[in-house]
Amino acid sequence: MQIRKLAVVGVLSAGALALSMQWTFARSAAWRVQPVPDSTPLSAGMLRRIAEAADGYRTGHNVWFVINETAPYEIVGVFTEPPGAAARGTRVVGPYLTEPDFGNPAMFVPVPHAPPTRYGFDSLLYWRLPREPLAMQEIDSIVITAFRRGGEAWRGSRPGRDIDAVFFTLAANDKFVFPYYARVSGLEPTMRMRERLLGYIQRGSSH
Repeated sequence: MQIRKLAVVGVLSAGALALSMQWTFARSAAWRVQPVPDSTPLSAGMLRRIAEAADGYRTGHNVWFVINETAPYEIVGVFTEPPGAAARGTRVVGPYLTEPDFGNPAMFVPVPHAPPTRYGFDSLLYWRLPREPLAMQEIDSIVITAFRRGGEAWRGSRPGRDIDAVFFTLAANDKFVFPYYARVSGLEPTMRMRERLLGYIQRGSSH
């Protein structure tokens, strides 16, 4: 009788141990596959880049970013819901919320600027603004066409609202673009950006 009791206790103990091990393994497996928020401190450069990116989404709703972990900290993905685990070399940050302008969503305002310092909204250079501002989420696509003397034309287009500024000259980039990226991403990445642009411009120097 005593032996039977010991056997029963042994079976129950073994079963409890097996269940405990299964629960532990299942729990540890679940922990391995579930994305865990990254608590690693963000660098000052990355924080500046995220702040600038968030400011571009004045929707009044949460946004999450997937950002490269090395300068110039490129934003490689924007999401309105929490994304899955980030790829190697990137991380997920958010949510961030920026209030809409005057309670309105981001608006489409095509304002030209011409040398030396003529701002189109004051003088309405070259084209007229839409009769009323258009909400950016209503923009289907943006098309820019440049006509070369002699009839050749170049057309660039982009679906959606991913473009918020276009610069046509090196002088404009030096005035507006590179100072911005030097402040946000640092001098060295900005110089690499400028060198790539110079390489492209020099391709046309032989014409």
